[in-house]
Amino acid sequence: MIDAEYAVIGGMLTEPVLVTEIDDLVPEDFTVESFRLIYRVMVDMAVSREVIDIVTVSDRIEKLHNTNIIQLLGQAIKACASTANVKSYAKIVRNESQKRRAQQIATLLLDAIPNDGLDAVDTAIKDLMALTMTRKNNEVSMGQMMKRAVEIIEEADGKKGGVIGVPSGLIDLDRVLGGFHDSDLYVIGARPAIGKTAVLLNFANAAGVAAGVISAEQPAEQMGLRLIAIDGKVCAHKMRNGDLEETDFARVALTVRNLHQKEIYMFDKSGPTIMEVIRQARKWKMQYDIKILFIDYIQRLKWTDLKIARHEQVGNVVMCLKELARDLNIPIVALAQVNRDVEKRTDKRPNIGDLANSSEIEKEADCVMLLYRDEAYNDQTMDKGVIEIDVAKNRHGPTGWKKFIWQERFMRVENYAPDGSY
Repeated sequence: MIDAEYAVIGGMLTEPVLVTEIDDLVPEDFTVESFRLIYRVMVDMAVSREVIDIVTVSDRIEKLHNTNIIQLLGQAIKACASTANVKSYAKIVRNESQKRRAQQIATLLLDAIPNDGLDAVDTAIKDLMALTMTRKNNEVSMGQMMKRAVEIIEEADGKKGGVIGVPSGLIDLDRVLGGFHDSDLYVIGARPAIGKTAVLLNFANAAGVAAGVISAEQPAEQMGLRLIAIDGKVCAHKMRNGDLEETDFARVALTVRNLHQKEIYMFDKSGPTIMEVIRQARKWKMQYDIKILFIDYIQRLKWTDLKIARHEQVGNVVMCLKELARDLNIPIVALAQVNRDVEKRTDKRPNIGDLANSSEIEKEADCVMLLYRDEAYNDQTMDKGVIEIDVAKNRHGPTGWKKFIWQERFMRVENYAPDGSY
């Protein structure tokens, strides 16, 4: 184990490009404290594009830490017989580090269970999942920040206006959001019967990646019927009332086969606790590597302490969802109820202040969207078959209302025109 650490440090000194190529190590992976310091210094030097060799690294450490380490560096170089094997040595170092951390987590769990019960188990699961996910060093220098920022710019430029995140399936919305981005929390608010669950399922159906859906209001079979209607353009009312024609049955059969190919996983429980949601999301991430999570809806999720005020419960739930998005590094899209007071106004389009129960939704969400259909309130409207989406808050870009086609019989949302314009 120590030999592998010597070989990794020696290999990186011999072939400095390995410092950036082996990017899933962190200083804490090394058991030798001096190696932790050496590795940290080499990473900083690599980011700054400085020359890395036994002299420059030794000089940097001596100046910053008043430590003469050149003899240890020389021993490390001798310990590395071939730089061709350094990546394999780094894997050994990383695996041994994960084993040590797993043992620490298990020990802490045993000590905490008598007092904390299931909370201790949840903490242990979260920590164990972090071991198997992509390694991330939370301590970031300015050079590393700039490197990551440039990578994002280059990725976006490579797509030339295409969708960077998980697509919504709606051209105009993706132009505003750039798709749903990792670690961001998206909240979609609307009054009942406007179509927010349908919109959520349209997004899940269009995602094209492994997706989890938490259904806290409707059972899975109803969500399944909605997906058939959306994906196959089959009349939802006819399916529920047994009024399908022969051609409809053929379309249903084809749609079911198509939907079987999609990685959409459903958790169906009325009013789950936020901890149940977190556990399920972590399970899906581990088993299926989900890339996005959809939740129907925030106010149906229960907080652990029901004695505190309702707005505090909702606020705590939202903060947990934002933390979950960051922990799993996936976008979370969650529905939310809008207060009924909006219906007392002449213009019944909701605004961000109408979200029910908590201002924390507005504070924690990276993006807030609000839905409106004029025909839900006005039979004589000129906007029949239209659903409006207001991007009321967008931490990363523009805001404003966008119009889309609403096909109620299919519970389907489509672009307003083939090219996304209107």
